Amino acid sequence: MTFTTTIISRTVFGNKKVVMGSTANDGTTGDVITGLASVDMFIPTPLGGTAAEISVDETFPFAGGDISVVAESSVNFGWIAYGR
Repeated sequence: MTFTTTIISRTVFGNKKVVMGSTANDGTTGDVITGLASVDMFIPTPLGGTAAEISVDETFPFAGGDISVVAESSVNFGWIAYGR
């Protein structure tokens, strides 16, 4: 299945790029496309007031911008990524 990612905001915090977005989930696994060249930290949060398990399938710092995520079926989530 796939994720549909929307970038909400981009900014710079010190020497890091910060990207905030939301991801619509129509399955359980997929890649979140952050737009960063490398990601130092990725924090997902379920949307809609539901408690849901979301896990990140990467080791940080990650030398890429597409983060593999496993989430409960059809749980949409917001996220913030720090990197370069």
